[in-house]
Amino acid sequence: MAHLYIHGIPVECSASEYQPVRLGEVVRSLNGAPRTTARARKRDYRFTTDQGGLLLEDAELLRALIEGEGHSWNFEEQSLNSSRALLPIASADYEIAPDEGKHGAYGLRVFSLTGFVQWDLTPDASWDWTEWTLMAWLALSEPANYSHYIITSGGTCWKDGVIATAPAELVLAASGILTVGSGDEILVDDLVALPYVVPAEWVPYLEDFCADEEWPGLPLVRATGPGVQAPGLTTVGQAGAARRVPMREEDGNFTTGEVFDFTLSGV
Repeated sequence: MAHLYIHGIPVECSASEYQPVRLGEVVRSLNGAPRTTARARKRDYRFTTDQGGLLLEDAELLRALIEGEGHSWNFEEQSLNSSRALLPIASADYEIAPDEGKHGAYGLRVFSLTGFVQWDLTPDASWDWTEWTLMAWLALSEPANYSHYIITSGGTCWKDGVIATAPAELVLAASGILTVGSGDEILVDDLVALPYVVPAEWVPYLEDFCADEEWPGLPLVRATGPGVQAPGLTTVGQAGAARRVPMREEDGNFTTGEVFDFTLSGV
């Protein structure tokens, strides 16, 4: 069992601690007596990644996961806006349907042939979207028999954890335009767009997580495991200082790796 999981993905840690955060302050009055205005206590959890080091590309990937990069839509606010308030650029023949969600009450129904919703993911210059992953629960028929899809810019698609053909009704173009619809009538829930390619070894963990829980509204992340208080946290993650370390490769040569600290702000 890993010390920490983020969105169900195990994160190997070499050290962890938590820092109490008090809302209020402890002061001394004029006669020297202590006085407190604190009314609540929170915890900030601090971690250090595996001291053995991560390959530089793996460290960047883990940072993106921890900091909740990307957009997500759960449609529970009966809105097409993403969790980061990204508005659609065009839409037609759709409805946010009650009692049709995979998790929660609402799902997005896009009607056949003429129905679609589009978002432009490029306005935020933090991500270039040349590499990406899409995840969503899709139901292509009535009743809503949802299947979970994970699709990457590398051309790989998993349906319920098994390699499959990507659905034509969910497309992210090279221009950064995300389109849902323009095909068969579909129901969509828990749509997620990540500006990086998830590795194949993450897929089983993501499938298990998405089957059990609604994806948090990015940049919020879901953390579980012994490293945080039970039953887990929906929290903000921040990657901190990094250190470069030598790593021995299988052939005996050395390459450059990285160890970094990160914080999960407790609730």
